[in-house]
Amino acid sequence: MASGYLFNPSCFSAPSAGQNGTWVYPYIKGQAYWNHDLSVFKNFSLGGEKRLQLRFSAYNFLNHPIPYPDDSVNLTADFLNGKLDTAERPDFGKLPTDRKFGRRIVQLGVRFSF
Repeated sequence: MASGYLFNPSCFSAPSAGQNGTWVYPYIKGQAYWNHDLSVFKNFSLGGEKRLQLRFSAYNFLNHPIPYPDDSVNLTADFLNGKLDTAERPDFGKLPTDRKFGRRIVQLGVRFSF
């Protein structure tokens, strides 16, 4: 299978005229989702029960976005005369490089307890 594809698009075909196909709902397994969070804080005593806390949190701190397909473009097959129409949908089965899920989020915080 070529690089950048979720599956082999040439394995799909339309049934013969007047025949029912062997339709089975396909199972497509996507890429693993990686999400690592990091949180660091430091407490400062201000006397008595008063306390100041500085926080730094980073969600998905390794910034590992996951590309995901567009159902109407990458997962919809069109057939012309019983053959896969690659002119109508040239990106069928291909994993897009411009659609990604997940991003790094950084949060800073200060907490004062009294």
